[in-house]
Amino acid sequence: MKNCETCNIEFQPRKDSIEKGMGIYCSVQCAGVSKRKGNDIPIETLKNMYETMGYKAIAKKLSMNYKNVMKRLKEAGVKSRKNTQDIEPKQYRTVKAPYGHQNARANGMIKEHILIASQMIGRPIMKEEVVHHINMDKKDNCPENLAVLSRARHARHHGQINRLIAELMEKGIIEYTVKNGYQVK
Repeated sequence: MKNCETCNIEFQPRKDSIEKGMGIYCSVQCAGVSKRKGNDIPIETLKNMYETMGYKAIAKKLSMNYKNVMKRLKEAGVKSRKNTQDIEPKQYRTVKAPYGHQNARANGMIKEHILIASQMIGRPIMKEEVVHHINMDKKDNCPENLAVLSRARHARHHGQINRLIAELMEKGIIEYTVKNGYQVK
């Protein structure tokens, strides 16, 4: 038995729903209410957030559906931005892929760092490989900042980074705040 995330009524989710990681709402109606969540948030708040964030970042922060954020801003007369690359810093840049590139998505687009790395090594990036940004800046796609690594080696590299951060924090060299993230003291 589980409690519905919307109405808190106890219900028994179907076994196949649990296996798929679903089964959190007691009904289609409660799932719909959850997707509409956020209608009580003042439009001015959304407008202010949209100045520095994209739809998906706002939706994640407010636990809303990003399409609802888009709809509410559009209804309020806010024009959609064509490019939110600089607004959503966690996103990788995407570009139109050369015709037939094996790493291209179905829509013909490819992440820029993957395209550049594949050109560097003269072949497509394999599924068991990752393109690593050496300086950790996802926007810096110059060839000197990219390394093609196996997934295992990439995980080890990030493990090293995490250990270095912990060591620097312990020594009082860097600090972490929710507002600013990691920074030198």
